[in-house]
Amino acid sequence: MKYVYPAVFTNSPNGIDVSFPDLCDVYTSGANEAEALKMAEDVLNMMLCEKEKNNADIPDASDIRTIPVNADQFSSLINADTSAYRSRVNIG
Repeated sequence: MKYVYPAVFTNSPNGIDVSFPDLCDVYTSGANEAEALKMAEDVLNMMLCEKEKNNADIPDASDIRTIPVNADQFSSLINADTSAYRSRVNIG
């Protein structure tokens, strides 16, 4: 399945923290923007694969324009393709 979710990127002393407003307890971080984007895609795919495996509810994604951000934050859409992810990381 393919998904797109908004993520919030927050500058921190150690780099950039990433959270997903629509997904409770889904966080990651990276040393810079490129690494944070890569980690965001990875954690999103991993979490969605787990939800699909367990037939758990997957919430709808919010419109990115409705996501509030502060001066030290930015938002971005993150793509997830769970079929491709499963093949790439060799999970069932």
